[in-house]
Amino acid sequence: EYLKGHWYEAETLCRELLRQSDVDVDTRLMLASLCRHTRRFDEARKELRRLGQTDGGEKWALEVARERELLERAESEPLDDDQTDEDVSIPSVE
Repeated sequence: EYLKGHWYEAETLCRELLRQSDVDVDTRLMLASLCRHTRRFDEARKELRRLGQTDGGEKWALEVARERELLERAESEPLDDDQTDEDVSIPSVE
């Protein structure tokens, strides 16, 4: 669902997985990204903080740093008049 851009469906799946195991660092990182994509920046930051406090989270240190950069960039980008929160996606930088 995530790769299809179905943010809310992917979020539902992530939350189901985290209910089963709240220490699933891969899923928590994806949830933070989903929150950023849907412009829920405070929630994205909260998930990134949780990730930093979870055993095993250090394996994603580079990705977490990158997600924080993308989050800062997304927060500074205003929505266009004809754009909704669901239309927003941040292009990857290679």
